Amino acid sequence: MHRTMPFRIADWRVEPGSRTITDGVRKRRLSPRALESLLMLVRADGEVVTRQELLDTVWHGVTVGEESVTTAIAEIRRCFSNRDLIETIPRTGYRMAAKSEVSLAPAPASGGRVDADCEFSLEAYLQCVEARRLSRFGDWHDIHRAGEIMEEATRMAPHCAATRAEYTLVLAFRALFCAGDAAACDQAVALADEAVNHRPGLATNHLALGLALTTRHDGRGARRAFEKALALDPNNGEAWYLCSLMFAAFGACRSASLAAERCTVLQPDDYRSFILAASFRNAMGDTELGQSMGRAGAMRLALRLAENPEEPRGRAAECALLALCGQGDGAFQSITARSRDRSALQFYAVTALTTLGETRHALDELERLVDEGHRNAGWLCFNPTIAPLRHERRYQRLMRNLRFD
Repeated sequence: MHRTMPFRIADWRVEPGSRTITDGVRKRRLSPRALESLLMLVRADGEVVTRQELLDTVWHGVTVGEESVTTAIAEIRRCFSNRDLIETIPRTGYRMAAKSEVSLAPAPASGGRVDADCEFSLEAYLQCVEARRLSRFGDWHDIHRAGEIMEEATRMAPHCAATRAEYTLVLAFRALFCAGDAAACDQAVALADEAVNHRPGLATNHLALGLALTTRHDGRGARRAFEKALALDPNNGEAWYLCSLMFAAFGACRSASLAAERCTVLQPDDYRSFILAASFRNAMGDTELGQSMGRAGAMRLALRLAENPEEPRGRAAECALLALCGQGDGAFQSITARSRDRSALQFYAVTALTTLGETRHALDELERLVDEGHRNAGWLCFNPTIAPLRHERRYQRLMRNLRFD
């Protein structure tokens, strides 16, 4: 369940953590599905949420009919004793009524605590820099380590808004790429929601929320969060990279490509965005531009590996970039050179082999990763490069072994 900070709707205080609402006299409890539906409508900020969007998000992975949505909406109206709270849009969906004022519930007294906006810790910020490097260019062990570093940093400077923002972003990144279970994803959403409510003017908080909502298949909420982040900081290259992942997760291949290409301009030394841009362009049939992006990325990666030849992600990604720019021999050599690596980052070899048309070898590599405990379903779900594998029975069997919480 997505948890958020308490908030108010008209005279009612909503406590998502306990699924209760109260007006000071009456206290009522919402079912989990009704609460999730209410939160989606609140996050939509007056825009229409379709029945299908509610089904896809609130009942994700469960086969139910539209009557389940109708029942949840009726429960919300009944609990608030207000049928006008949610407006029905015929043959479409629902939205919060314009006259329903949604506002944050007042926070408890701080007892003289220093305001977070005014506190900055140099030591904690340096911890942020280290965690950022590990999460972007390390392997999965490094991403977990980044989370530990940021947990320590938040203890070091509990009232530093920038540190808390980075911590929520690392947790969201870890939930998306490290096969976190439903509880881990919910924790990322809850902390990101809390961070946004505490400091809505900080772009990183909205980035974290957008990425966290992506792990919970909330496309509308994720997009709105990224829009707010980029409105606050439109030249943030990492924001455009993460935005590309979000678009890809919901099947918007062209938007994903454009976001990745924007990142290549803002962060020209970051080869990750070139991999995304080349993959999406090839998937759309624009092979010439895809290979051009792949060549540019391979050049950037070569420079980076010259400076740090042991960088885990760079070493693993080399074969994928070479395959994307049409250098098949070099890609095979890179795969062979890394054949003894046991990092989950070897999924790059799966994408490279698929690009080169080596379906059987790609499935062999994917099966080896799964057998060794790899559970990173995120990339496999929305990476357009491996689309040719998805009709294969072996692929379908392997994907059933991965967790899609």
